[in-house]
Amino acid sequence: MKKNYLIIFALLTLVLLGAGCYGTTPVPAPEVNTPSANTSEIRIEVPGSENIPPANVNQPAEEYPKTAAVLIQSFSFAPASVTIAAGGEITWTNGDSANHTVTGDDWESGAFGKDQTFTKKFETPGVYPYHCSLHPNMTGRVVVME
Repeated sequence: MKKNYLIIFALLTLVLLGAGCYGTTPVPAPEVNTPSANTSEIRIEVPGSENIPPANVNQPAEEYPKTAAVLIQSFSFAPASVTIAAGGEITWTNGDSANHTVTGDDWESGAFGKDQTFTKKFETPGVYPYHCSLHPNMTGRVVVME
């Protein structure tokens, strides 16, 4: 007998739940915004990349600058990458109160302090990564074009 009451109770519950949903309007699906043909182009500028040439550019070396400047500030090199013509020079200026170095694979500036500079000439085309030997997380690169 208890089993019959349970079955009747379950059936009544289902009927009441179904009746409560009857006549309600379904919730519409959210609208999807699709771009139109008149959308504008978005351009993203990456800080420190303004001197990196595109990989597919065959630009003569005389069109690259012979000199460039890098500011050391907030424990970073700005810009982090610089492109110059072969035979060109780069001057690093320390804007931090801490001493820094400019250290390549086979060259180093030695430590220099606030408002001091270091200049290096790059004769041979190639990519020259460098860092601060006092703060190894500070990195940069010089790209020398033919």
